[in-house]
Amino acid sequence: MNRTKLLMFSFMALVLFFSSALPGALVNAQTPNINAKPKGKIKAENKAKLPPAANGILVPKLELVSVNNAGTTKQFNLRITNWAQFPPGMFKSEPNLPPNPCGQAKLGARLALKTVRQDGKTLACHPVTSPETLQSFGFRTYDGSNPEVYVILIDVKTDTTYKSKVFSTVAK
Repeated sequence: MNRTKLLMFSFMALVLFFSSALPGALVNAQTPNINAKPKGKIKAENKAKLPPAANGILVPKLELVSVNNAGTTKQFNLRITNWAQFPPGMFKSEPNLPPNPCGQAKLGARLALKTVRQDGKTLACHPVTSPETLQSFGFRTYDGSNPEVYVILIDVKTDTTYKSKVFSTVAK
């Protein structure tokens, strides 16, 4: 046997030896597919469970509690149904906060709640000093209308706003 054939034979013997000693190491080796898609549906228990604030910016959800009529004056009473999702620290009074956007004297309220008509006119503004404020607040109209409104919660400490979707005040 010449030298080239001997080297080739030795190489083949080594490949066969290692492939049998380490199954899948050489013969069945595969490159992992980094673009592979999962097979089947992702099970609910495997989905990430994130707190509501981590799923995106909090959006206040409005509910109409009542409408009181007195001639052409209407008093609308609303609440934010997901008030408990807002961090408790946002309701604490603090000294040395920026001016209250409601135009009232400094009350130490970190949050302000503005009720705004769809055309941009502010109907009411309340300093929020406790979660109860989000559970019961209101505004009035003097022309007998039922405006579509949205609310904006303003965190004056962080200059963050939380805006609701436009909401119809027509009782259902």
